[in-house]
Amino acid sequence: MQAVKEKGAFTEIEHFCKYLDGLWLEHYVLQQVKNIADRNSIKDYGLNFQVPLLGTQQGFEFDVAFTRGYQLFAMSVSTTSKRDLCKNKLFEAYLRARQMGGDEARVALICCTNEPDTLKAEVAVLDDKKIAVFGRDDLTDLASKIEDWIKQNDKDAK
Repeated sequence: MQAVKEKGAFTEIEHFCKYLDGLWLEHYVLQQVKNIADRNSIKDYGLNFQVPLLGTQQGFEFDVAFTRGYQLFAMSVSTTSKRDLCKNKLFEAYLRARQMGGDEARVALICCTNEPDTLKAEVAVLDDKKIAVFGRDDLTDLASKIEDWIKQNDKDAK
């Protein structure tokens, strides 16, 4: 902690703690999107999109999102592997992505589960082709996994 404070990379030690608690994964995911942006016609992308929601104080947030043409790709990111928390994040992201991006919006959950396929299967009542779940094993090759998701999306649209 002292070394971090001396480096001055974080203005407050609490910011560094938040980074270690999970913000690092959001930054990592955004970097993976940037890595594939040019070759996949991704023009707009970003981190922590705060969206006001009537009747709430905080609204909601897309952790990472990008657009490809008219289409919104929204990603919920979490370092948890707890199934119930992952499922809640996926449901909320799906609902909010559809509210913001319409029927053609796509949503992904990036988390630390060891069973992304079974987690996705549990929410199969939702439109299966519009959802992706990336787990712990996907993190080392996340850019190509996101790229595959985009390409699958293109195939499904035809």
